Amino acid sequence: YLAYDLALVLWRWSELGDLLTIAHHVVVIAAFALGVTHAFGTWYMAALLLSEASTPFVNFRSFLLASRLEGSRLYVWNGIALALAFFLCRILLGLGFLAHIAWAWLALAEE
Repeated sequence: YLAYDLALVLWRWSELGDLLTIAHHVVVIAAFALGVTHAFGTWYMAALLLSEASTPFVNFRSFLLASRLEGSRLYVWNGIALALAFFLCRILLGLGFLAHIAWAWLALAEE
């Protein structure tokens, strides 16, 4: 997804171009590449990828709006799926990983 999004921003630079977006994508792609090649932080990288599960629903919502289908059943079901994916994969997962990191820091402090 990141590589596709980066390519899209570069291809449509006049409409979507933003240096901070480019920097964000390059840094995340480089961090993932280093993490995978050195087997470091892969558990957190998997969680980060899972947190993006709501993104296709956000993009599809934009497509439905551009197609003037905001009153359709598909739009409603997409909204429900977006809310569910966002809650499960961003909020709950994020809180779980925050708790995991806090417990790991506490364990280090006790050593």
